Amino acid sequence: MRNELEATNVGALCSGGPATFRAGTVNVEGEDLTTAAVLFADIVGFTSWAERVPPRTTMDFLRRYHEHMAQQVSLHGGRIVQRAGDAILAAFGTHGFFPCKATSALACGFSMLEELARWNARRGMRGRLPVQIGIGIHFGAVAIGSIGVVPRVERTIAGDTVNVACRLEEMTRTIGTRLIVSGALVEEVAREGQETIVLQRLIDRGACAIRGRLNQIPIFVLDDMSP
Repeated sequence: MRNELEATNVGALCSGGPATFRAGTVNVEGEDLTTAAVLFADIVGFTSWAERVPPRTTMDFLRRYHEHMAQQVSLHGGRIVQRAGDAILAAFGTHGFFPCKATSALACGFSMLEELARWNARRGMRGRLPVQIGIGIHFGAVAIGSIGVVPRVERTIAGDTVNVACRLEEMTRTIGTRLIVSGALVEEVAREGQETIVLQRLIDRGACAIRGRLNQIPIFVLDDMSP
């Protein structure tokens, strides 16, 4: 479902209502501009799996999957921006005062993988195949505004930061890792005083090209040998 999100580059933060000012944002022509950590997660091989099972099986699976993942986002202070099938777009720092948005997003990514491992263990006891996901996280500027047609107008986020998070998740397939974060996110985590978590669990892969984007960005990948 990555293509559906790429086509819109937006997602619902809340429905309707007037724009509200958020701490740390600047309002420009009815839009709030702020910095945020954006997390994109997608299930590996979901499309081919859904082709082989009844629609009700797919719906039941997605309901359970989103329940597990949304719980982790909420526990780390994030907000689900958009769901599209198996894809999840979450934002950290677009609502209220949020002093450690980058650290929270990174911790959420780790926790999502840990929760998935626990769920997979229970699925395995019932003879079901494990679920694998890829996660991409980026930090940068986003615009928060209203998009849609009355009566369905939604508060959304948009910008290069959203696109890069999506591309980083896409790269987990080619690189062969479960989580990729940008150098910008790592820099912000260090600024928030949590550089130890980066040194312990991430590996610097240097600058990499991002599909559809002119400039390369530095990336860090999950060290699967870390505790």
